[in-house]
Amino acid sequence: MTKDFKQLDVYIKTRELLDDVFKLIKTLPKIEQFNLHDQLNRSSSSIFFNLSEGLGRNHSKDKIQFLYIARSFAFETISQLELCLDRNNFNQLEFEKLTNKLNDILKMINGLIGYLKNCR
Repeated sequence: MTKDFKQLDVYIKTRELLDDVFKLIKTLPKIEQFNLHDQLNRSSSSIFFNLSEGLGRNHSKDKIQFLYIARSFAFETISQLELCLDRNNFNQLEFEKLTNKLNDILKMINGLIGYLKNCR
């Protein structure tokens, strides 16, 4: 898994999510620049970075720990997107597109966690 982790669907989808979130961030009102802008950037990036770091670890226990962290940042990102929706920073369709992608990522992360737990 370590050598070809960049070919995993979860890795690819998370990179795509980062692009989508970046596009959204650019459309946020100036008043949100130092609040939601930064938080969304950090949380979505943290999904990607923790996923990558976890997949690069040698031991299943370490991999699982980083996958749990990536998963928690996915939940954080969803809550930030809900706040954007509540503040009318984008429409329901855009919200659903991003949260559907996040839910797919969460399912894949959970699948990896389950797989790694069974391999111990």
